[in-house]
Amino acid sequence: MMSHEHAKISCLFLTISLFCFVPSLLFSKERLLPERSVVTDPSLSRRCEVLLKRRKERIRHKLKLMALSRRNLNLQKNLTPEKETLRKKLKKNHYEINLEISLLRQKINREDEEVVRTGCPGVIL
Repeated sequence: MMSHEHAKISCLFLTISLFCFVPSLLFSKERLLPERSVVTDPSLSRRCEVLLKRRKERIRHKLKLMALSRRNLNLQKNLTPEKETLRKKLKKNHYEINLEISLLRQKINREDEEVVRTGCPGVIL
């Protein structure tokens, strides 16, 4: 008697799961349709990976330089008036850091254009 009730319950759960999950699998938008699938050239994909990796590295480097620039300004602000030579060195250093940041911004913009020109699939900048 007990096994017959278990069989009914398991059959009921199976029926409920079929009605709940099968339609979601059949009508999901994530399923690849043949007309929407994109075939890409492997060499293009490798080139895009290299471009995007280099761009990420440059952005990471720019962020580090920006942090150094902020740190430099804090040092200049907290410096005592007697340490004028150190202040001059910090100002020169800050100027050079800002030049490097502007150079990196130009390189990143150029790489953005290169990624767009290459036509990398699925790239969001």
